[in-house]
Amino acid sequence: MENNKAKTVWRWLGIAIILILIIIIGIKNSSPEKYREQIKVGVIAPLSGNQAFIGQDFKEGIELSVPNGVSLFFEDSQGDIAKAVSAYNKLKLEKIDVLVVVGAGDEALIPLVDKDKIPTILTVSSTGGLPAKSKYVFRYFTNADSDVPVMMKYIKDNLDVKKIGIINIQDNYGISYKGVFEKEAERNGMVISGAEQYFYSSLDYKTQLTKLNQTKPDAIYIVGLDYQVIQILKQAKQLGITTKFLAIGTIATGYAISQADGTLEGVYTTAFCTDGSPLSFQERFKTKYGKAGGFFAEIGDDITSFINMASKSQGAKFSADRFIEELISVKNYAANTGSVSSTPEGELMIEVCPKVIKDSKIYNLSTGKYSQY
Repeated sequence: MENNKAKTVWRWLGIAIILILIIIIGIKNSSPEKYREQIKVGVIAPLSGNQAFIGQDFKEGIELSVPNGVSLFFEDSQGDIAKAVSAYNKLKLEKIDVLVVVGAGDEALIPLVDKDKIPTILTVSSTGGLPAKSKYVFRYFTNADSDVPVMMKYIKDNLDVKKIGIINIQDNYGISYKGVFEKEAERNGMVISGAEQYFYSSLDYKTQLTKLNQTKPDAIYIVGLDYQVIQILKQAKQLGITTKFLAIGTIATGYAISQADGTLEGVYTTAFCTDGSPLSFQERFKTKYGKAGGFFAEIGDDITSFINMASKSQGAKFSADRFIEELISVKNYAANTGSVSSTPEGELMIEVCPKVIKDSKIYNLSTGKYSQY
């Protein structure tokens, strides 16, 4: 009897050991995202205010294909730097692993995320050199250093322009574009006839425009957000200024054109080289939301893909260093915006092309095609 009991005990003990081994082997062979802790991604975006169309479109994009193991936490910056910093402090309470910043607050947050060692992806952010300020910061958007030379090359090769006036927003973003534009103009044998600045609170640009027009420029280059560029152009028209106008790519959206009352017609700009939205993205977007996805939704969807790629090698506990290594290694990734590769500094580079607003549409001067945006 005792022998039978002993055999039974040993038999069950053997079964238990086998089950434990099966579980251990199963965990080791499973993909990291199946057993790692949940990765928390904080998103700061303008979900209300005059830039809400950007934030809401982006939000739908980044939520489109969120993988298992990733949770999103949203805070509204309202397009305001101070509110973006406040939003970051709220997200820190959630113990986020990764931060995404859309627009306002990009530069102000860099020292904070650097101190807290939180990998951060900036977008709708164009001030030159931002990722170089911290190993934790990446950018997925155009910037002055990559954008302005494309504009300048088109001007030199195709437009009869020798003297250019500049009107720019007086912040780091505007100053960055102005500085690079001045250097590129000098390098290409052109003269800056004058430069005027304005503030976010500005509503009247006529004084700056009048001063620039007195310098008799062949063209005026405008640096600002879409609604600022539109108001500047409307007031230039009221003043009877007929020179050529150039502007950064904030105007290259269907929304901006719809708000411009025709004043964007004939304005030269630079924007992503893609002339339309990938069919696969639009099919996924329409299936989920029942409508077409906008340009910023494409950006959001791409950032989800980058986060997913950079997270695949994560173990049971999130590693910021491992996340950074994976994101730096991105090469020739087929994104919604085209082929994307990371620089050693963390610029997720997007190809930019010269474009013009023509027939109330965005016309790609490199491909000879109208964009669908």
